[in-house]
Amino acid sequence: MKFIRNYEIRITTPDGYAITIKPPVSCQIEVEQSVKGSSISNASVTITNLAPNTRARLGKDKFTKVDYWQIIILAGYEKTLIEIFRGNIQEGFSYKEKTEWRTKLECYDGAYQVQNGFMAQTFTKENSIKQMVIQSIKNLPQLLEGVLGSPASDAAPARGRVIIGNPYNEIQKMTDGQAFIAGETLYVLADNEVLEGEVFILSAEDNKTTPKRRDGYLEVERIFSPELRVGRIAELRSLVEKYNGQYKIFGIKHSAMFSQAEAGDATTTVSLFIGDKALLEVKS
Repeated sequence: MKFIRNYEIRITTPDGYAITIKPPVSCQIEVEQSVKGSSISNASVTITNLAPNTRARLGKDKFTKVDYWQIIILAGYEKTLIEIFRGNIQEGFSYKEKTEWRTKLECYDGAYQVQNGFMAQTFTKENSIKQMVIQSIKNLPQLLEGVLGSPASDAAPARGRVIIGNPYNEIQKMTDGQAFIAGETLYVLADNEVLEGEVFILSAEDNKTTPKRRDGYLEVERIFSPELRVGRIAELRSLVEKYNGQYKIFGIKHSAMFSQAEAGDATTTVSLFIGDKALLEVKS
């Protein structure tokens, strides 16, 4: 069973000032992640009654794209906290609602890197797709190289390539849109490829709904499950037995209230990809 929810938010401002937010401060956290390359993972955080000095420090204009404000969100139960989001604060502002002060943070995982990346480089036909992807990642600030699956292969293209512009857009072209960012790390996976690691069990006891099949995906709403990761394998154990089996986690949506004053709701909605090929684990 999962009992007392807990969280911790760690923020580092561009001038190196560290801010930690945790209970008893109340907080509503929304996180959305996906392996779809055209979708940037995001988080929306609403914090209640921060100290005035902290509220002032967290004011950020959304148009200041060159300022890097790292935010790491950890959440879980009791003393077990798991990182559910890592990215950059795009916008921060505070407002008063009746007697309460709310501080709103809009955050994106990878948007800072994409917005501030640029490269001008010529590759010959001797350069493999993988080599070009790795070099492009180096031109995306604050971005790490993750697992590169078959779309970023060691094969060389038929001819060279001149890249002038945004590296992330070029990576998407090279990999047929199979690149995505998670935890400020770039991964490339084919539809049937998954990241190595333990299989997550989606038990019927923790599922709040039976699976819904929508556009080639199964969608399951669960009690808050911070341990889940996009790109990994999940084994569905549902009361609807025809859907039971192992799937690639395509998307995750967390929505949770953390408060010592009110219970609030906490759910995780998981999107599972229904493919027609066996899942292949890709190692780093």
